[in-house]
Amino acid sequence: MKHKNKPITSPIKAEVIFELKRRFKNAGFRTSISVTTSTGLKIGLHMCTFRIDRSIHDRNLRHNPFIGSKLTDIPTWEQRVEFNDIVNSVLNKFKVSGRIRSGPFTIRDGMHAFNENDWTLQKPEYIVINECPIRI
Repeated sequence: MKHKNKPITSPIKAEVIFELKRRFKNAGFRTSISVTTSTGLKIGLHMCTFRIDRSIHDRNLRHNPFIGSKLTDIPTWEQRVEFNDIVNSVLNKFKVSGRIRSGPFTIRDGMHAFNENDWTLQKPEYIVINECPIRI
């Protein structure tokens, strides 16, 4: 991560972390944010650390064709979009650039913030591989 094309300083990084935590809490998301290097952060390390706050959101209905439906605190696609939009807006506010990915999707590259329209066009590698024609 860089701030105005220079390595991010600890005070700016602390402000970014504080703002991300505040915005996630207000939006009803629970996640971890940890410092990985002098210029890097991990936000929502794994899906097990990114959940909705059930005191703000109702639980989501998740359907599995093998075991049926159940209520869960796992975020929906729309909630993931909102989460990623928060990340981009905070980094824009502090003029922080970086390369951010969420699974197969690019959330941010430098100062370019990607949105939902971009993500629907980004196909995961395993889908692209599975689309290749089978030759016999």
